[in-house]
Amino acid sequence: MSIPLALKKTGRVLQRPWLGWAFAGWAIVALAAFYGIFRPVDYRLADIASAFETRPTRENVIVVTIDAPSFQDLSSPWPWPRDTHAKLVDALYKAGARAIVFDIVFDQPTEDDGVFAEAIQKSGRVVLAAERAVMPTSHGVLESLTLPADLLTASAAGVGIAGIDLDTDGRLRRMPDAPDSLAYEVLETLGEGSGGPAEGMIRYIRYGGAISGPGSVSYYQALDAESLLPPDIFRDRIVLVGLALEASPDVSKQTADRVNVPFHAARQGAMHGVFAQAEILSTALAGDGLRDTGRVSLAGFWAVAVVASLAAVLLSFTSASRAGAVVILGLLGLLGLVGLARLAGGVLPAAAPMSGFVLVGGSALGHAGWIAFRERRRLADGFGRYVSPEIMQKLLADSDMLNLGGASRPVSVLVTDLEGFTTFMESVPAEDGAEILRDYLGTLADVVLHHGGMIDQFIGDSLVALFNAPTFQDDHAARALACARDLAATGLAFRDKMTTRGIPFGVTRIGGDTGQATVGNFGTAKRFHYTAMGEVVNMASRLEVANKTVGTHLLVTARLFEAAGAPQGLRLAGRLLVPGAQDAVEAVTLAEGLSSEEAQTCRRLWVQLAREGGSAGEIESLLAGCDPATPFHHALQALAAAARGETLLTTK
Repeated sequence: MSIPLALKKTGRVLQRPWLGWAFAGWAIVALAAFYGIFRPVDYRLADIASAFETRPTRENVIVVTIDAPSFQDLSSPWPWPRDTHAKLVDALYKAGARAIVFDIVFDQPTEDDGVFAEAIQKSGRVVLAAERAVMPTSHGVLESLTLPADLLTASAAGVGIAGIDLDTDGRLRRMPDAPDSLAYEVLETLGEGSGGPAEGMIRYIRYGGAISGPGSVSYYQALDAESLLPPDIFRDRIVLVGLALEASPDVSKQTADRVNVPFHAARQGAMHGVFAQAEILSTALAGDGLRDTGRVSLAGFWAVAVVASLAAVLLSFTSASRAGAVVILGLLGLLGLVGLARLAGGVLPAAAPMSGFVLVGGSALGHAGWIAFRERRRLADGFGRYVSPEIMQKLLADSDMLNLGGASRPVSVLVTDLEGFTTFMESVPAEDGAEILRDYLGTLADVVLHHGGMIDQFIGDSLVALFNAPTFQDDHAARALACARDLAATGLAFRDKMTTRGIPFGVTRIGGDTGQATVGNFGTAKRFHYTAMGEVVNMASRLEVANKTVGTHLLVTARLFEAAGAPQGLRLAGRLLVPGAQDAVEAVTLAEGLSSEEAQTCRRLWVQLAREGGSAGEIESLLAGCDPATPFHHALQALAAAARGETLLTTK
């Protein structure tokens, strides 16, 4: 729907403050984004997008879990003796493991470190974990590093930091930032590069594939793999060893080791730390971690969102529907860009620009919608009383037709007046007269609306009705003539009702014509006045007055009668010269009081006059034998006068 007139005319006035508000809104969003307020939303959006992606299947990593069944089988408290770990290394080395990674920090030396170190050295591809603690102080950042025992460090193929980087919501999504992290150290040990994060780019873990297939086995099973596990389960795979306990057998030594992860990565939103390390390591091996799209792409995304929102603001001044289309298409376009970035392996922080787009574009659209709603109500309340509900719906759907100014179009016009109005008002109390007049005009108005006409205006006891305006009606002449006949009958019925109450009430006189007129809203931007101007309106008004001279209560032009399809029940009233008109006009009235045969005779004679110019003799003959007091005689007199070319001069 187009924005109604009031909004269109005030659009230029609204633009400046609304554009200022739009830029202010974007400034607020940009400031909030700078301070990281939208970061949690970006995290959630990334999680949702990941949930719909295909999860990669990977079998290059297997986890050996230090779990409750292993504690029961080994019957040993934690920490286990280092020679037990040596046996595990020997078993895994014998089983063909590609690398063995311990997600356990062996920082305290023990008496059996020699046995463990010998097994590590023999394997040649054992990577041990270390820990880094960072503590901010008043003098700067204090960093401490906890390494494995010296003998073990010297024997290992590499030592990596087992720490992980959590996001502000406490969930693990990102690959480690430090190049000496455990996963990157494993890659370097295997000769596949450092695997560290690319400069200036954050990589995100591709969850789902690190523990597919057999996934994990218990520590005690790995110690006796030949007997308890399928053959070649460890061959050419990286074995990650770590704790996977819900609760520690010895609470004084160990607590539950769980890491919060995105909801799509684990059933309960958390996993054991060793499995999180497996996800990191598997992503690093595959090299398919998602990356930030970069500053250029992000700036382009912001630019698209800002421009689209401003377009919605500008369009909201003139067309709510177009502004709504821009908002919808803009949202779909922004989501499409996010999807394209995702397909390209990038994570686009879209929460801030999309929020700005919704805030600015949506607010402008909402404001325009409120103005349109208010204008629709104003239009319906003020104009709905003068047109039928069907026309009102068309006007609400296309209010452009009610713009200031006019356009020429064919219309049919009816004008009514109440005979003896002054006498009536003097015969009843003023309050009763006003109430009766409201009832009378309301009854006539219902007839007009029933035929699809528009009530142009009420002038005292008179009513002016338009057809083919403001909406187009191909059959406007037929509607107008049918309405005129119903108005005549309704007026007589209302007079009879008043007469039974002892109230003198006159006849309703009606005039009608059809022709070209200038129609439109000739009011102001603040005061609505839709009307028609032209000779057709004047002629209808003059014919209404001419009823007094002719002695009828309905007169319409012959051109209205013919345009309406020349319906039955009407006759020629004569050629009339009305005040203010230069040329005489043929007028038609109701064939009241005529029998069916008489009406057909009058119609035949009228047609003969119009087409052949004859039948004057037959008319005179019929007049000679007709009772002068009958309606048939009056009808024949009008035909005879027309045959003689006579014109009846009417008075005001």
